Amino acid sequence: MAYQHLTILGDSITDRRNHYATKWYYDWLAEWQAIPKVTNLGISGSTIAPPYDPMVQRWQAIPTDTDLLLIYAGVNDFGRDTPLGQFGDQTAATFYGALSQLLGRIKRQRPMADCYFISHVMIGTTFFPAVNHWGYRQIDYEQAIQKVTTAFAVAHISLYQHPELSFANAGQADRLSLDTLHPNDAGHLAIAKVLNLNLETNEKDHF
Repeated sequence: MAYQHLTILGDSITDRRNHYATKWYYDWLAEWQAIPKVTNLGISGSTIAPPYDPMVQRWQAIPTDTDLLLIYAGVNDFGRDTPLGQFGDQTAATFYGALSQLLGRIKRQRPMADCYFISHVMIGTTFFPAVNHWGYRQIDYEQAIQKVTTAFAVAHISLYQHPELSFANAGQADRLSLDTLHPNDAGHLAIAKVLNLNLETNEKDHF
C-alpha cells in the first residue's frame, strides 16, 4: 500500500534536534516509500516507562491520520534503569507493564495505523554499561519486547538480531556509530535498509 503519513515515536535515535546525523533512517524510508508526510515524536533520553518523557504517556501525540507508525524505543529503559518487571505486569512502573500499556492503547486508539516496534542494535559500552542498576543486560529488555509485541500482535523488527549492525563489534561501531549507541550517517542508512526490507516483505505478505 502507499502510505501517506509516517509517525515515529522514539528517543535520541529519532530526535533530529541532537544533530547526530544529517540524514536519518526515517528520511530514507520516507524517500524510498514515497511517504509525503512525516511526524517526528523523538525526544532524546525518552523511555517507555516513567519518568523520562515516557512514551506510555505521550503516545497520545500520535496523529489520528497516521497510517504507518514506527516505535523505535527500549534501549533507554535498559540504560536508564527502568525496572524490568515480568510478563503480565499491569503497572507502568516496570518495562513489561509500561510496554504492555503502550501497545494496548495504541492498538485500541490508533487501529488504522500499521504499527512496527523497532528494537535497537546490540550496543557497546561507551555510552551505557553492559549491566544496569538492576543487574540486567540489553538482551533482557530485548526478550521482553519480543514477548510483549507477540502478545499484542505488533510486528517486531529486531535490529539486535542483526550481527552486521552490532555496535558491540568495535570495527562496526567505528564505521556505523558515534559512541556505540547512536548511529552516524552510515549507521542510519544501514538501519534504514533493514527496516525498508521488513516493510516491503510485510506488505507482500498482506496480498
